Amino acid sequence: MPGYMKFIGKAPKKWNTGAALPGTHNTVRAMAMNGKIYAVTENGIFESNTTVSGWTKLTNLPTVKTNFGACGFGGFIFVFGGQTSSNPAGLAEAYRYHIPSGSWNTLINMYSNLYDLASVGYGNDLVGYSYIIGGSSGGQNYSARVDRNELTTAQWFQVASLSTGRAGHSAIATGAMSVYVFGGNNASGDLNTVQLFNGTNWSPLANLPFANKKMAAAYAGNYIFLTGGDNSPLSFLKYSISDNSWEQLKPMNTNKSNHGMAILNNIAYVIGGNSVEYFELD
Repeated sequence: MPGYMKFIGKAPKKWNTGAALPGTHNTVRAMAMNGKIYAVTENGIFESNTTVSGWTKLTNLPTVKTNFGACGFGGFIFVFGGQTSSNPAGLAEAYRYHIPSGSWNTLINMYSNLYDLASVGYGNDLVGYSYIIGGSSGGQNYSARVDRNELTTAQWFQVASLSTGRAGHSAIATGAMSVYVFGGNNASGDLNTVQLFNGTNWSPLANLPFANKKMAAAYAGNYIFLTGGDNSPLSFLKYSISDNSWEQLKPMNTNKSNHGMAILNNIAYVIGGNSVEYFELD
């Protein structure tokens, strides 16, 4: 039929705009737990059923700070280290927020003042682990140390260190003893290296397509996804765990760095300081 075109199959996937967090935020860490998305920023913790439906503020942080590490599992959110204007070389403080009761607990301090560290967690309301990985304490001091905090005892235990110190890296846990670390920077510059912790030691994996720092990471099925970062703020990468390989996906619409990402119901939500985007995964 002249002038008529029929589209067969699904329309190409695209990035969509979600409801932005209230206010402007320098640092965002995000996680999906118990059917909800949580964003941790210097201005507090926010909750959403989906970013399309808007955000509810749950609490302020005990200390207003940036460049902290945060993770969560079960009904808990953990916040570690970070910077304030009066503590530019970092903080050693560690806190745990219990979502159902809306209460904060102060944990034993980390081994050192740190900022631009990575943190991951894995577990439930009864048993779980949170990790602090690398970070900086100012100047050319880049840590390779990795510590694990156990939920039941709230004690810190040092585990195997990274092969090189780094800060501004991203990390994700796919199991209690499976932790991945991506990129970052140190005194030699920005990094493209990737490492996997198996509960005992670290081993190298396929490098990132390019060196990058301050990305966000999230995990779904057999894949880990990375977005944004200082050196490629629109990027969207997919790492295949089984194939140890990288694929570059459709770029985001707006620049993101030092942001958060969470995957809920097979949708990746990318939460930046003043904008939110979401993308339906395959």
